[in-house]
Amino acid sequence: MNWNDIDFVYCGNERPTEDSFEPLQSGVWTKPEGGLWTSPRLEGEKKSEWQKWQSENLVGAEEKQWHIVPNCDKSNSDNNCNILVADMSFADINCPYCRKIDLPPYVAVDYQKVMKEYDALYVPDEIQRKLKNSVFQGYDVGTCVFFRWKFKVFSDKEYYNYKNSAINTAILNKMYEKIHE
Repeated sequence: MNWNDIDFVYCGNERPTEDSFEPLQSGVWTKPEGGLWTSPRLEGEKKSEWQKWQSENLVGAEEKQWHIVPNCDKSNSDNNCNILVADMSFADINCPYCRKIDLPPYVAVDYQKVMKEYDALYVPDEIQRKLKNSVFQGYDVGTCVFFRWKFKVFSDKEYYNYKNSAINTAILNKMYEKIHE
């Protein structure tokens, strides 16, 4: 998956900082506490699914949006963000990243296991919709929860500049390749 095609959005009045980042802790039920919870916004969309949900369900919930970009630097792979993408296998109690619980839906994500191998868990919208009454109960929309600070944070203006510089770099690289063919 190309993480440059997805804009993860964090909604909050304060810019997330590494100092304010709280490690993920298993919750009582299916959803843990801590980490940085974001919602994907696909290219061309004005709002993420979470922002849409907020405006439909919570009065006065318009908050600033912060763009979260996972680290994907080929020159510094130690700091890259390794993201697990949830799929339909999470519906099965035998899923290697699930655990049995005593209450319905009787299966939950074992975040401790996931955190041993990954820095984040991405639950795409279509998987959240299909599994919202089971393993992803309590998730209102598609989500990416980051367990470790392996991402960059941008305001709208900073993100626009970042995306434009990445596009310009890609164009220059292609031009260089054509010249040197």
